[in-house]
Amino acid sequence: MPIFNFRLADSSSNFTNLGGQEYDDAVQATEVADALVKKVAKDEPHLIGGGWAVVVSDDDGEIYRAQIEPEQVH
Repeated sequence: MPIFNFRLADSSSNFTNLGGQEYDDAVQATEVADALVKKVAKDEPHLIGGGWAVVVSDDDGEIYRAQIEPEQVH
C-alpha cells in the first residue's frame, strides 16, 4: 500500500507535518484529508478562510489540497 503524507499549509507554503499513513489509494487519502479539514476547522476556527489547507502528497508530490474554507467545513 502506498504511503500518503498530510500537511497543514498556509498560503505562504509554510506547513506543519501532520504525519503519513498507508492507504489503499489516493481516493481514500483524499477522503481522510476532507475529514481532517472539518476537524481542523472545528478545533482551530481562526484558520477558516485564511488561506490554510490540508495537503496530501505521495512519493511523486502533491496530489490533493483541501482548503479550509467555510463552504468546505459544514
